[in-house]
Amino acid sequence: MIDTIGFRVTNTPRQAELIRRRSNEVIGTDNTTNETTFRIIKKQIVLGSYDSKITIRSYDGVEAHVELSLPKFIFGHNVHLLYPSQIEATASLLQDCLREYIGDFPPYREWRVERLDFCYAWRFQDQRSALHAISVLKAFDYPRKTKHVYNTSVQWSGRTYSLKFYLKSDEFQAHDLKELKDKYFSGEVLRLANGVLRFEVTCRKAQLVELFGKPNIYIKDFIDDEIVTSMLNKFLGKLLCHLNPYTTNNIDVLTRLGKTFSKRKAQLLFHFYKEWYSKDVYDRQIFKDTYCQSTIWRKKNDLSLAGVGLPAIDTPLDFSLDIPSAHVVNAPIPLASARSLGEVSNTA
Repeated sequence: MIDTIGFRVTNTPRQAELIRRRSNEVIGTDNTTNETTFRIIKKQIVLGSYDSKITIRSYDGVEAHVELSLPKFIFGHNVHLLYPSQIEATASLLQDCLREYIGDFPPYREWRVERLDFCYAWRFQDQRSALHAISVLKAFDYPRKTKHVYNTSVQWSGRTYSLKFYLKSDEFQAHDLKELKDKYFSGEVLRLANGVLRFEVTCRKAQLVELFGKPNIYIKDFIDDEIVTSMLNKFLGKLLCHLNPYTTNNIDVLTRLGKTFSKRKAQLLFHFYKEWYSKDVYDRQIFKDTYCQSTIWRKKNDLSLAGVGLPAIDTPLDFSLDIPSAHVVNAPIPLASARSLGEVSNTA
């Protein structure tokens, strides 16, 4: 439920010098005054038996920026979810690895979080079923976000945070497969990724400050599974306009609307529901051009009040995007089972 994470770490002069010695350094000089105009220290290191990539940057020699995927660091891939209750044990191991590589490094409890990717993943019976779920999700917009639609993914991007749904198997083959040196291991990961639909929310510093209500966020602030589950549902609910996360067929939609509203209003809302969530982009554009935003919002709110669910898009497939879900890709996995990374007590 936590993937990529970015830290800002304050180093002592000695620690900063140790990082500089193990990194690449670029210095800009104004030749007219012989003054240094900028200094960049950067290094991408690989740690652990999976050669997980960790990026370290520093611009002033004191503050270091560290970014990595925690599941890839501990599992070798991010098909499996790493639960919030396992974050401290993972961070402690990361701290030890950084100290061994660099020579010294501040304790993980002092690391300030400036990027945090929340995530969840459902396992469908096959790729085709997961792809159908993507086709349903493509019909949704997110307030004040730019939507990008692709064959096996859909993304809503913004300045402070972004969201996306995608098929994990396709993403793994496109980006991570070539990075894994062990062919047997990569084959196993590809098998695990089959039929997996993944939801990610990338939050940058400004959004984290808003979420947690304070300027500095630390690892201890999100080690509770319920806190992260609540945040995921907040973003997902806003995307789905708080519709029921289960798919509903036409008869079910009409039944729910008829129990909540008058016959005339139920018919109008059903028509809106069918056209607004149609696969035909032209049909949806008609409503956007005809109705003002307040009217559209009111109709979506009425659908939510009636308990209407996700559109089935004229297919027999039933699925649910509830969090937590019985169809989650994995329950918490003991960290001690991570290959050759040493014995780490499972805090989940």
